[in-house]
Amino acid sequence: MKLSMYNIVQQYLANPNREYVLALLKNQQPNEQHLLEWLHINGVNNLMFIDSKVKWKWDKEYFYEMVAYLHNGGKNQIIKLER
Repeated sequence: MKLSMYNIVQQYLANPNREYVLALLKNQQPNEQHLLEWLHINGVNNLMFIDSKVKWKWDKEYFYEMVAYLHNGGKNQIIKLER
């Protein structure tokens, strides 16, 4: 079942089990740019290296691994991206 970006980011921010988050990202394969935008507005600020070096140059699986372990989880509040 395909989850919305809101649900993916909600799990990413709240769930401290990074293996689960990694499996979720690999299974759902959200758009890289869209995912980084959502994470940035929700306070995940360590994205510069991933955005500039990893995003399109390295394997997509490695991109999701880097993103999954960038944050520890435990944040329950999410800001919805407005377009």
